[in-house]
Amino acid sequence: MIAVLLVLAAAPLDAEAYEATVRPMLVARGCAAGNCHGSELLPFVLPPPGRPGAPSAIAHAVAGKPGASPLLQRALGQGHFVGRMLEPGSCEAKVIEAWIAGAPLKPCAAAAGPDRRLDAPAPPLSAELAKPLAGCASERCHGAGGAAPTLLDLDRPGALEANASVLWRFAHPVKPFRSPLMQAVLGSGKHPRVFDGVDDPGARALAGWMLRATIPARGPQRYADFAARVEPVLEARGCASASCHAGRTEYQLLEGQTEDNYWRTLSVAADGRLLSKGQNRTAHGGGRRLGGAEDCAAATVRAWSEGRPVPDCRPPEPPSFEVFRAVVVPGLSALTCTKCHRKGPGGFWAFDQPDEEQLQRSYRSTLEHATVDFPMASSVLQRVREKCLQRQMTAWLSRVAPPKCTVDVSNFEGTFPKMATPP
Repeated sequence: MIAVLLVLAAAPLDAEAYEATVRPMLVARGCAAGNCHGSELLPFVLPPPGRPGAPSAIAHAVAGKPGASPLLQRALGQGHFVGRMLEPGSCEAKVIEAWIAGAPLKPCAAAAGPDRRLDAPAPPLSAELAKPLAGCASERCHGAGGAAPTLLDLDRPGALEANASVLWRFAHPVKPFRSPLMQAVLGSGKHPRVFDGVDDPGARALAGWMLRATIPARGPQRYADFAARVEPVLEARGCASASCHAGRTEYQLLEGQTEDNYWRTLSVAADGRLLSKGQNRTAHGGGRRLGGAEDCAAATVRAWSEGRPVPDCRPPEPPSFEVFRAVVVPGLSALTCTKCHRKGPGGFWAFDQPDEEQLQRSYRSTLEHATVDFPMASSVLQRVREKCLQRQMTAWLSRVAPPKCTVDVSNFEGTFPKMATPP
């Protein structure tokens, strides 16, 4: 009987396979963000590269039973605070399932990231893009005997491939707006203007060629609205953090690169991905960052994506200071947040029995870690891993009556980190 049981028992989880295949995939999905599983606050810790991560993952997986493993089920959105990270049936989900089941792992193809090198082969030059550049191959410009670089007339055999190779030396696969090629065609220096600004269909097509992204050549979205209204919304919702779209992802939002961010965002707006991922209707590594019709940020993104005028949204009233005093402060104290945050590490302050000045400081710092028009995107709620206090703070931020429940530190999900506090 013992021998039979040993045969039927599931093989132990393979820690080496996790480190080699599963963990890099989760990190690439954004799960290791500082306000998510990169923090020691949460039960499942996903430390940065170079530090062991398998023991925490093994504790959240049941060998041989993917359907009973929190690691997989939460990634698919079941009981996960931020929603779905992976789509059911996706390559990543199948890899985790195979790892838990003890089956051979087949790594997913890596998405084309921003670390592409300029010496990589040039992308194909489409006929649509080649046409507005056709005049550049004339004798008085960049044709034979003209100014460098030399371009072939489109009637010549192999002209598209040859011109792509030449132009690629002046392109940039991450910062197309700052590339010598784009600056030239936009009229920088002494070069005649070929395209009329970043909204020009030719400029869009050229940017898409450099980024290897599909950017609609024509569309109602405009750069001015993106720069003034949309990009600030995405930054405020954390999309431009280093662990998300400022990191190594296919869709980037980089500081100080608004024109390039505009083109990249066009590539995910036209087909609805910008909104569907932000609302977590499509699995999103950053979870849900946009709300419904009541959320001004979501209304802004939707209107711009659809080419409609971006609405003027009034910021919501700040949540009640008195409810903060009566409900949130006692909850933070019961959760022992005051042990670390009475000296303000991370810009967050919490006090036992605060005086009026301390109470005001704690109130302001809590709001700095919250998103009032969409509380679910608040980083403070992802840190407060106790269900009663999460519900109370969500209600407080939503300006509705908080539920009556008892905050108990024994219900905290995870471990408290060792934080360096100011003297």
